[in-house]
Amino acid sequence: MRRSTRSKISVGVVFLLTMQFLFTPMAYAANTVVQFDPLDSDAATITCNADSQEALDVESTFPTELAADIDGAGPGLVDVLEWVSDIPYDPTAEGTYVFSPLFDDAVWDLSSIDPAQMPTITVVLNSAVSADPPEEVAPLAAVAVLVIDLTTATLPIILGPGHIEDDVRITGSITGNSTAIRVLEGYNKTIILAGVTIDVSGDGAIANDYFAAMTIEGSGNVATVTNYVNVVLEDLTSNTLISGRRRAGLEVNAGAQVNISGPLGTLNAACAKDQTDSSTYGAGIGAGYQSAFGVYLYGGNIVIESGTIIATAGYHGAGIGGSGYGGSPKYSGHVVIYGGNITSNGGAHGSGIGGGCGNNLGGGATGTTGMLLVLPPAQITASSAGSYANVGAMSISVYIGDPAAPLVQVSTEDNAKNVDIFMDLSNVSGVELALLQTLVPTSIVDPSRILLGNTGSSGVAEIHMRTLTPVTFYTDALFRNSELYIPEQAIIGGNTFIILKTGITEPDIPGTSDNLVPIYLIAIFALGAAGLIYASTKVRRKRT
Repeated sequence: MRRSTRSKISVGVVFLLTMQFLFTPMAYAANTVVQFDPLDSDAATITCNADSQEALDVESTFPTELAADIDGAGPGLVDVLEWVSDIPYDPTAEGTYVFSPLFDDAVWDLSSIDPAQMPTITVVLNSAVSADPPEEVAPLAAVAVLVIDLTTATLPIILGPGHIEDDVRITGSITGNSTAIRVLEGYNKTIILAGVTIDVSGDGAIANDYFAAMTIEGSGNVATVTNYVNVVLEDLTSNTLISGRRRAGLEVNAGAQVNISGPLGTLNAACAKDQTDSSTYGAGIGAGYQSAFGVYLYGGNIVIESGTIIATAGYHGAGIGGSGYGGSPKYSGHVVIYGGNITSNGGAHGSGIGGGCGNNLGGGATGTTGMLLVLPPAQITASSAGSYANVGAMSISVYIGDPAAPLVQVSTEDNAKNVDIFMDLSNVSGVELALLQTLVPTSIVDPSRILLGNTGSSGVAEIHMRTLTPVTFYTDALFRNSELYIPEQAIIGGNTFIILKTGITEPDIPGTSDNLVPIYLIAIFALGAAGLIYASTKVRRKRT
């Protein structure tokens, strides 16, 4: 009888152990990949023409499995999750793109692989070639570019209808007692600055207050742009514009727009030399305060594509944007910066970027009616010399790329690696119209697809930014190669962590199955306990 009782107890114990073995999640070691087989030369290097169907389809030809030597299993195939290019792949742009494979770390252990031995696919896109033979065309006439040497010039230099109407390349240095370069309404040409130094500040002399180093005139109505002027910084040149106390260094008036470019050039634009002088009112780039006729000056549109730009305002002005003080009008032009390395220094009573001082609704306090967009890959530092805002509030403000701005961290719910994070501004009222007004084509700045960064190996993208309006964060990566992540909308006013969710219930999300272990254990121990109780009941009944 005792032997039978012990057998029943043993049955309960065995049952408990068996259930635990069957239902407890087990951790399986990843398969160790010892070495990959080299790709065939035709597969390892692909050459085709940019903007061709082959270039568009090339990624679909990449292998989804790679032959390899797997430790303990011999030759086998390793699944590839995706191929990732070293730079964003653009099938329309010539260049060399190197793609590397990504694998499931939970399945494959690649620690034994030398990164230099990892298979890669190189795609070489040559310049686009028309399928039809080119037609014979007459040679284009050379574009007239007039060279102006400031060292021998007489001021003011007037560009526009009835005066100099050609594109110009300006060199040399000059110190004068007059506005140096006056760009009339309707010029609509290109000004190349090739190592220019213009100083008409008079070292703070009152007589020089109304002189501008360069002023671009417009219709006087910010909503009607009649003068689009390109200012190009010649490669490897440094250019300086210093104006009088009531004018901007590079002055852009209402109804005018300046487009600044030149990736290897530098521009230093300032209102006056002594920005601590409380009688200095102009912006570094943007609005002046008052003309020689006592007329208050409104600001126009400023678009910066590239270049190293240092803009320094007077005491009451913004580095880039508005002038200020007293009854001067608010700065109502648009500021769009989508490239370059920018330093914008506001005065003691002005914002770093935005509006100026006074009761003109300047950015120092409440902003302007214009739009401010500072977008990647621009790098910017904006600061006020006083206690005013580094970034003056504007009616639409999206400000990205300043290390002093709030930190936004974006990841997916499953912490996906090497995923691009985008921002969508197309649902922000006024953005697309303002971009259209400033003639920034959507092929350059697409408001629905602004690349903010990549989650990299950490699974988290980090962006310094600030917004006054809700913006949408999203990724075009797919969860489990089939499901889109849900976009998230937010206003960024401080440090923020944004998680792009999958919309799938928690048990189906990778990494969350461990949360179910307690449920399994409860079931296991409940069943085991029932077996023990049954056995012990039989023992008591037998003894009685």
